[in-house]
Amino acid sequence: MAIVQQDPARVNNKVVIDPNNPAVLQILQHQLPNGAVCQPQSIDLTDYQGQPFRLYVEEDGRLNIALDGVHYWLLAEAVIPEREFDSQETGEVDEHGSPIVTHVERPLDLRNVDIVVYPWPEETGEEDGDAEVS
Repeated sequence: MAIVQQDPARVNNKVVIDPNNPAVLQILQHQLPNGAVCQPQSIDLTDYQGQPFRLYVEEDGRLNIALDGVHYWLLAEAVIPEREFDSQETGEVDEHGSPIVTHVERPLDLRNVDIVVYPWPEETGEEDGDAEVS
């Protein structure tokens, strides 16, 4: 689980799970074949729980979270699981002497989610100064 390379022959090591906060996906700086630079960015996926998630990189290097539309390159996608809760005693008791229990949300841990990461586009050749991607 966690990061799944869509093409194991073209590993993308610029999309990683933050080791200090496993709810955060980190995108490291990368230069695209057209010369644009994808700047580093951290994306907390907590708000995407219970939803599909797709991350695109646009031709100018910007990152875009979307589920549809026309984009330059699909970078990563996952189905983020629903929020999970644990029951936890509060240390107090009710009028019958029974422990009072509250529900506490578990933090999202992307290390338990399959995140499909696609390789960066490759140059296939240059004609008239324009790089093509495959």
